[in-house]
Amino acid sequence: MRNKEEIEQSLELVKWMGKEERDGKVRIEELQDLSFPVLKYRIKDLVEFSTQILRTSQFCNLNYTEKVTKRLVKLLAMNYNSVAYHNFSHAFYFTLVIPI
Repeated sequence: MRNKEEIEQSLELVKWMGKEERDGKVRIEELQDLSFPVLKYRIKDLVEFSTQILRTSQFCNLNYTEKVTKRLVKLLAMNYNSVAYHNFSHAFYFTLVIPI
């Protein structure tokens, strides 16, 4: 049986996944620039950008749909540490610097 916190987190994920995440698009070339201003964007934006990166990398050879890829990234983002340094923004930047 799941505890109350797990249920609330699952409900938040469902609500979050149903919303429009971004105001605009970022070109993949911008995401490949190591000076990309990660901290200027919301986590929801970084989820979208991460999905875009993964869809244009070798990851998409696993035949995941964009919807499945985005859900995976959202789940990771929602469960990531919320500390000053090792957080989802840091993970996103790490994705930029490590070739995938």
